[in-house]
Amino acid sequence: MSALLCIGDSHTRLIGSKPENSRFKYGRLCPAEVPGFRATHLLSIKGATAAGFRQKDHQNSPFVQATKAIKRLNPDFLVFGFGQVDAELSCYFVALRDSINLESALETRIAKLGSYLDACKDVADGRPFLIKGLNTSTLHETAALHRMVARNLHQELGLTKRQVVRALRLRKITTDVHRQLNTQLTTALSEAAQARNFPYVDLRKTTGLKERPGLSKPSFCAGGTDIHLRLAPEVESGFAQAIANKAKELLGTRLS
Repeated sequence: MSALLCIGDSHTRLIGSKPENSRFKYGRLCPAEVPGFRATHLLSIKGATAAGFRQKDHQNSPFVQATKAIKRLNPDFLVFGFGQVDAELSCYFVALRDSINLESALETRIAKLGSYLDACKDVADGRPFLIKGLNTSTLHETAALHRMVARNLHQELGLTKRQVVRALRLRKITTDVHRQLNTQLTTALSEAAQARNFPYVDLRKTTGLKERPGLSKPSFCAGGTDIHLRLAPEVESGFAQAIANKAKELLGTRLS
């Protein structure tokens, strides 16, 4: 049987069920259970972006953390799950910092997806891997979206939270705009992966509302300003099974 390592942003913690009495911690290798694998570990790096996943000298960069984890565990199969932070925060940061419209900011993030996927291939170093797509947005209230963005970005922008909220209101940023941004970025990621023949999975058909693409069903939302899908057995098992199915296609008899 094979070993699996899943590397990504904070949303990676949703993959697989967690062993009883295990303690999850961001930035550390944590155990999980995925069908067919003798061992599964998650490296969930809070705040990491697809745009920033590249070779850097900084010893704590996500790329370096991924390289160290792969060297330590020598997994047979990898999952890369970056991109959510790009949609939830980075687009707004670039738009407000550079005084450009959100569409132009989104284009800068999409332009970096190719480099992100190439970096995944480089760090995998010949191992089979797949790309996990973005989760559907969990924010149903525009006021909650504004609070979330302001809380996370005001210091980096050198603004007060109130100033960030005012800027978002002036730009008419709503949850509908946010879910459309989410959809555009994940579509671009899926297409870029497909162009490179990289396997790709997401749970958007399971978690998303058909009538409002890019937005999660309320039952999958934790509420308030929480941007993560609710940590529920159907989410954990859904990701685990989707990954197991793709891995079986690539690993064949090595996965059982």
